[in-house]
Amino acid sequence: MLRRFYAEHIDRAADSFPLDRTQSAHVKLALRLREGDLVSAFDGKGSEFECEIAVLNKKETRLKIVRETDPPASESSLKLTLAAALLKNDKFELVIQKATELGVTRLVPLITYRTEKVLKNAADRILRWRRIVIESSKQCGRATLMEITEPSDFNEAVEKLEGQRVLFGEKDGGALEEIQTSNEVVAFIGPEGGWEDTEISMAKENGCQIVTIGSRVLRAETASIAVASLLQHRFGDLS
Repeated sequence: MLRRFYAEHIDRAADSFPLDRTQSAHVKLALRLREGDLVSAFDGKGSEFECEIAVLNKKETRLKIVRETDPPASESSLKLTLAAALLKNDKFELVIQKATELGVTRLVPLITYRTEKVLKNAADRILRWRRIVIESSKQCGRATLMEITEPSDFNEAVEKLEGQRVLFGEKDGGALEEIQTSNEVVAFIGPEGGWEDTEISMAKENGCQIVTIGSRVLRAETASIAVASLLQHRFGDLS
């Protein structure tokens, strides 16, 4: 498989297009590629190209399109939004990485009763999260980047997010098999310590289905990964 790179703006009509500085340095110093070598590039919107390294020097790396190709991994037929409560940095970054690999369409970071009410260094953290999506997409073969939204208050999210909405809780929920067949699912995953009773009540009032998966208490990051896997298996492309 050819080395894969991400370029947000790929102009099919231009002679070549640049890679960003970080990837350019990686091409030259770590991978030791040369002008004329073939690589793959994707635009994050679903398009993938076989490219030739046209320019490689200290200032920049530019790629020339050879032909358009199919991405290594197709997108799931399931439009899955994972609305997951914010966790401590490394744990939430794990959720981002695995959600990307599992074909999640959109990740909505949730502010709940048991999470921090203010996201510190929000702009920097969101930029870092999006870089994780890019790196994970390179690895897993996706050509469409998973969307990460701004953090949302749970009450607002449960009212506004559209699709078959399911809140996964530790107890008193129905079985996974009770979820109606759907090609668009919004899965709410709670924080460390679980949902508040008022949050579960509000979810029910807004038409959310409550589901419990098994008797074991899962860590929040494990729950996100498990739910994404189960839903992709039931409704998507993980079979």
